[in-house]
Amino acid sequence: MAAADHVAVHVPGMGTETADKLDSGGDLPGEIEKIERLQLAMDDSLEYAGRRGERVAAVAYMNMDYPDFLPQARTPDYADAAAPDLAGMLNGIKSTAAGETNLTLLGHSYGSLTSSEALKAGGRADNVVFYGSPGLESSGEEFDPASTGVPDGNRYIMLAKDDPIAPGGYLSPFGGPPADTPGLTRLDTNSHKVIIDGDEVRLGASSGHSEYDGYRTTSQWNMAAIATGAPENAIAYDSDLQNRGRSFHHSIGDDLRRVR
Repeated sequence: MAAADHVAVHVPGMGTETADKLDSGGDLPGEIEKIERLQLAMDDSLEYAGRRGERVAAVAYMNMDYPDFLPQARTPDYADAAAPDLAGMLNGIKSTAAGETNLTLLGHSYGSLTSSEALKAGGRADNVVFYGSPGLESSGEEFDPASTGVPDGNRYIMLAKDDPIAPGGYLSPFGGPPADTPGLTRLDTNSHKVIIDGDEVRLGASSGHSEYDGYRTTSQWNMAAIATGAPENAIAYDSDLQNRGRSFHHSIGDDLRRVR
């Protein structure tokens, strides 16, 4: 990992544990599968960007006590307890990296709150992507994206159309719906088509709360684009398109659907 040009740290959410939970996905084997898929997507992203020679690494943060049920996930205690340790991990990656490693923090669900608190606790990251987030401020006050220390323009949010966390009454303890927060760039999760080396590749839509990590979904494509320092290839959120549920083509020559 110290030799990688791009490192992604994934922080999972409620119900995660290191024990094997028989293909539940919320255990250590499931997290390993997620980061393996993410590394493949990061390789795809570099190929799309014409930078095949660069190296990538992905890691899951598992060194915390995760809430097991919704009543537990309504308290910030788990995130606050883990934040200093996660901050130390991020800073350790930065301090041991060879050269200017591009470090991206990816926080899913309750893991987005943990990620936000770790950044506010002094953890350093070049980019952050929050997704399926119940909120990003453990104090319950309004969330200030600048408090993360991540540069303006490098902070992103994703929320699938039918993610049940969006209308949930448990949003308010963590500072309100983050998808509506100024200072976070919203990326899309709908189905799209991209053109890679002249071939059309379909990216799947993310459905519900737990499909953001699916290989060759739009949400994972976006995470990989940010994690490889290619935000110009991320697909921006479009409210009209999201409501219609349509797909469209996104090619290298088409800047309409790009973040920058």
